[in-house]
Amino acid sequence: MYANSSVVAQKKLLIIDDDELLQSYLHSFFGERGYFCHQLNEGDELPSYFNEQDESPDLILLDVLMSGHDGFHWLKWLRKEYPKIPVIMLTGENKGEDRVRGLRSGAIDYISKPFNSEELFLRVQNILRLHDLGDKKDKLFFGPYCYNFNVRELRKQDKSVHLTENEKRLLIELCQNYGEIVSREALNKAIGVEEYHPLDRRIDVHISRLRNKLENISGKSKYIHVVRNNGYFLRYFE
Repeated sequence: MYANSSVVAQKKLLIIDDDELLQSYLHSFFGERGYFCHQLNEGDELPSYFNEQDESPDLILLDVLMSGHDGFHWLKWLRKEYPKIPVIMLTGENKGEDRVRGLRSGAIDYISKPFNSEELFLRVQNILRLHDLGDKKDKLFFGPYCYNFNVRELRKQDKSVHLTENEKRLLIELCQNYGEIVSREALNKAIGVEEYHPLDRRIDVHISRLRNKLENISGKSKYIHVVRNNGYFLRYFE
């Protein structure tokens, strides 16, 4: 169930925790400080949550121990699907190896319960401030195209361009490294292929389909360029 704050907020938080009392408390605590809060009881609700939202949350508070898949599973999913959203993990167990695992997996911070609410608030504020300063733009413009990272949508002028899930993941990887070569191995990982083999050409097939959606390839490409024996890069050339 998604709970909306009635407070007009500057930033949106997503709280994922199966402890309803803690959820309610954090919702009120951050709501009183000007944050707009959504709540989920378990990580298994994440895919449907993102499908129903027009805008992504600015930060996620993610519990480790939940029914269904645990927080580490969903942290990995978030890092693949929504890598720009900072995640703070919350846990009732203060295990050093779990802390290291969470940080290595991409969590921006890892906080043990019970925690000091004001300290958590300051950590959230600091992370969002640094994220705003260091984050790339929410949108990347190249030629007549615009890719919106928040809603994972490619538009050509005023029209949306339909992309498959794999094409979205590849385009995100290329957009985030605009002008830089992305290896075939990295592109394979972006679509969930962990074991890379140099003779595996499936990524070339996906890239070819993506390129054909951007333009009718009849000569030199204007957008996605191949670097032989290395990878691909995205850059617009007139």
